[in-house]
Amino acid sequence: MKKLIVTMLCSVFWLTNAHMALADELVLPASCYQGSTFIGYTVKDGDSLYKIGLHYGFDAYTLAAINDIIDPRVIEVGQQLKIPATEDVSHEIIAGDSLYSLANLYGMTPMEIAMANDLWDTEVLPVGVSLSIPGLSRAQAVSLQLSARAELPFVLQYPVDGVISSGYGQRSNEFHTGTDIACEYGSEVKAAQSGQVVSAGWDGNYGYAVVIDHKNGYKTRYAHNSQLLVEAGDVVAVGQTIALAGSTGRSTGPHVHLEVLKATGGTENPMRFLTKEK
Repeated sequence: MKKLIVTMLCSVFWLTNAHMALADELVLPASCYQGSTFIGYTVKDGDSLYKIGLHYGFDAYTLAAINDIIDPRVIEVGQQLKIPATEDVSHEIIAGDSLYSLANLYGMTPMEIAMANDLWDTEVLPVGVSLSIPGLSRAQAVSLQLSARAELPFVLQYPVDGVISSGYGQRSNEFHTGTDIACEYGSEVKAAQSGQVVSAGWDGNYGYAVVIDHKNGYKTRYAHNSQLLVEAGDVVAVGQTIALAGSTGRSTGPHVHLEVLKATGGTENPMRFLTKEK
């Protein structure tokens, strides 16, 4: 009965949020099926993601996300699908996570998560460590994460091809206010979301930086570039090249420092908004 309720809620969520069916937004957080094994399924005549998901305990929206399907209503006979073979739920810690934020996300108490993982120091959650989430099926956990993401004011694309070299949060004796993505010198830096450039130039320790206002209470900063390709006042589209990556300002190598700025002051963890796991 519990699984049926979750499935029905997810179906309602999908129908009322059709815009979420874009390919770049149908990417599940890797933590939802970290370390899982998958079984293969060949689509047969008369199949639908809804029917397949009902059989294996997943909603159609989740299966679409796992298999990079743009429109969950469209599958073809003979198409190969990946379906998680286990229902064990784990969550990979990213910078900014805490027992309290995980408990709020999954609808349980911090102590329940701490006891399930034999945690003694509940203040420190090392980035990259996977924690078990007790009492939930994978379908339930995925649905909760997708719902949480849908409630965010906007989503961001990765601004550059590379690997995360430093996360958001406390770093040595200072607080790192963004996410660093290491990349090749001269790589194209792209706007993570559409908006208007409010500043483009030398910005102290940030080096050559671009700040884009997304007109929704949030701005993004792209720092340490070698060359800027936009000016203040320019209106840019998501995915538009705005700079070339470099290592200007306070930097130890070529990378893009992505920062999410709140209109009310302070910053947010960019990993909350990025649509693809690296």
